[in-house]
Amino acid sequence: MMRILRNPRGLLLVLLMLLFASDLSLGATAVKKVAAGIRHFQAGRFDEADRAFVEAEVSDPENATIWFDRACALAAAGDAEKARKFFQQAALSRDTPLEIRCHYNLGCLAAGQAQALLGEDPESAEQAVREQSITQLLQAVGHYRDCLRLDTGHRDARHNLELIRLYIKHVQSIWETRDREKSRQDKNLLQFLAELEQRQTALWTTTRGLVSEDDSPRRRQHVKNAATEQRKLREEIDPLQEKVAKFFESPKEAAPTAPNQPAQAPATADPRTQAMQLLQQLASESNRIMNRAALGLESNDFQSAQQHQREVLDRFNQMFMVAAPFSTLLQRATRQQQQLVDVSTAVAGPAPAGAAAATSSQDSGAEDSGAGDSETEDAEPPAMAGSAQRDDVALAQQQSRVAEWSRMLTLKAQAEIKQVGANKSADASAPVIGPVDPAAPAGSGAEPPAEAAAQAAQQRAAMQAALQKAVSLGPDVERHAQAATTQLEKTNLTGALPEQRQALELLKEIAESLAQPPDENSQQQQDPQQGEQDQQGQSKQGEQNQQQGSSPPQDTSQPSQDPARSPQERALSTLRRARERERQHRDLRKQLQRAAARRVPVDRDW
Repeated sequence: MMRILRNPRGLLLVLLMLLFASDLSLGATAVKKVAAGIRHFQAGRFDEADRAFVEAEVSDPENATIWFDRACALAAAGDAEKARKFFQQAALSRDTPLEIRCHYNLGCLAAGQAQALLGEDPESAEQAVREQSITQLLQAVGHYRDCLRLDTGHRDARHNLELIRLYIKHVQSIWETRDREKSRQDKNLLQFLAELEQRQTALWTTTRGLVSEDDSPRRRQHVKNAATEQRKLREEIDPLQEKVAKFFESPKEAAPTAPNQPAQAPATADPRTQAMQLLQQLASESNRIMNRAALGLESNDFQSAQQHQREVLDRFNQMFMVAAPFSTLLQRATRQQQQLVDVSTAVAGPAPAGAAAATSSQDSGAEDSGAGDSETEDAEPPAMAGSAQRDDVALAQQQSRVAEWSRMLTLKAQAEIKQVGANKSADASAPVIGPVDPAAPAGSGAEPPAEAAAQAAQQRAAMQAALQKAVSLGPDVERHAQAATTQLEKTNLTGALPEQRQALELLKEIAESLAQPPDENSQQQQDPQQGEQDQQGQSKQGEQNQQQGSSPPQDTSQPSQDPARSPQERALSTLRRARERERQHRDLRKQLQRAAARRVPVDRDW
């Protein structure tokens, strides 16, 4: 640990001797007692020195020099609180040299307490200790500044002040690095991805706000901070790629081939391998785009910076859709749609009586299906602003996310239906595109009890019902969410609200079937939910299916039901097509912006 002070005990002794030699106002008895106190102090008998100063104070109770001497002895004996009291009392005197020495020693006391709190290993200090030590160091800074205010040439005060400044910067940098590393280790892929998405969303919002600000020192500082934070976020891409590789690790090593038998390449690529390669590619693209966003901020090209930041958010969302299991995707879409409905309702007014009743009747089931999901809660996007501070651009973006999640929800449901039906003993919620959990109790020897088997069967049935509803209702959710997005892009919250409510009701109807939470082998960890399944779910599904007879056809961009292609391959193909449509949409938007920016001759004869 770097040393903060210059020999404080020796300095205290010198100051004490100088005061004794220079102060002629002490009485004869007080002088003898102070002299005895100094001898005890020099011999290291600090308690006896304090008693001698107390006796001197009895003879001259209003002498600030004796208060200072007592503070020196108490500080050397380790009683910092009492010493601080006497230093502060002595500093109120009108003796400027004495006041300077009091402020200097108060700074030494505060810095010494900070050192004692941090101990021999300040880098591993807990959060509470960090805060207390920084508070003490800042108090020391204040006392050293008071000392320099009275004596600008005080070399020791200036030295300690600069040393503390460098030390605070050094130790805070170490703490930030260790906290970031610990956060990386504690979070799985989905949680870490959600954290990066939240930080990038905050930067995107900040950059959009900088466009409307006038140039000023405050704005330039905000730009500098945003660029620095963007580059710090870029440093998280390598750990993200490591988590992607770990996410797709297989718990079982491939069986070795016989010595005389050459290894045969698989006829088709493993979908899990394809998914891992896609996530790694998306992470690499995010790295490059983040660099362009940082360069845009540093060159004050805010339009370019926010466009690149939006592209990074698109990459993060695509990674989430690939890696997230069906249950996590459903719960996040439901929560996100509920937030959007709340914001639009706050602006456009409450729902009609019938719609409000229908929505409230489904709230409990949807909330129960997501309660206790620690990973989903961590992966939840940032809360959106209320009606007083709403961000129309952010609202439209969040609504478009629900449309994308709904499309992927249907694809994941189609893939998982086959898996659940083919393997009755498999985890009903395990992602098709994802890792194999090494904790699966295969070959454990003991047969599960009847109660556990019944619970597992009930869980599979609930998941099967939810998957079937997602296949039938998912396209309608996407249609309503996309229509709401169109209205939000026009800042028409009143027109978007009915579509948002329809999408929310359909998502809650799908979530109602998840009466049992997935077990701990899934990517999310949930608390036990209610064991009974909603009996009205199937009847509502039948009514919904009847109402869908006149619904518009599904998007032709959905993957074909070619039996030669696996559901996983169709999901990846659809994701690639979605990315291509996004690029086309951005190109079209750029063309419209350029057309709108052209100058049109205006008749000024008015």
